[in-house]
Amino acid sequence: MSRTMTTAEAIQEARRCLNCARPTCRTGCPIENNIPGFIRALSEGNIGMAYEIISERSNLPAICGRVCPHERQCEAHCVLTKKKCGIEIGSLEMFIADFAHNNDLKPTQPSSKLRGKVAVIGSGPAGLTCASLIKIEFCISHLLITINSRLYKRVAAAFPVGNKKMTYPDGHFNSYGSCSRHLLRELFLQLGKYIFPVRKNIFPD
Repeated sequence: MSRTMTTAEAIQEARRCLNCARPTCRTGCPIENNIPGFIRALSEGNIGMAYEIISERSNLPAICGRVCPHERQCEAHCVLTKKKCGIEIGSLEMFIADFAHNNDLKPTQPSSKLRGKVAVIGSGPAGLTCASLIKIEFCISHLLITINSRLYKRVAAAFPVGNKKMTYPDGHFNSYGSCSRHLLRELFLQLGKYIFPVRKNIFPD
């Protein structure tokens, strides 16, 4: 279970990393996140670089840092876990993501001139990750992305359009696990800068 850390605690924890030549923590991660890389950057106090490294593989680190079963994945593969003093990778990921959000840090974006339309099926973690990958990581700003969801009315309410006041859909998004309403609200506020259209799912389940 990830825990909230201060900056000093996070850097101190990161400095315990052994910087293994063959990092088994990374092989234990389903997306093979560059865990040694962002931990090393954090240990040097370079939180911005740590966020850049995380963003190379993950678009939802604030959520992944909270809901991923780190104790069965990356943390379970840490060599220090055998001595019952493994690195708290999930807590470090959560700290870096929260720090980036609170300080409005953004990963470096490449340019692209591609144009067209993309339909994303589903408004869960996978759908939003797909949409943000296209818009943010690949920086294909000229593509129109539409999120198709059977809960489209609730999802659409979460995205700020124009000067419309943002609302958060109650009793929804159970697939996001234990994430707080505030965190999800901030996530949609961030993605809402890139993704506006949300419509009823016209595709069969």
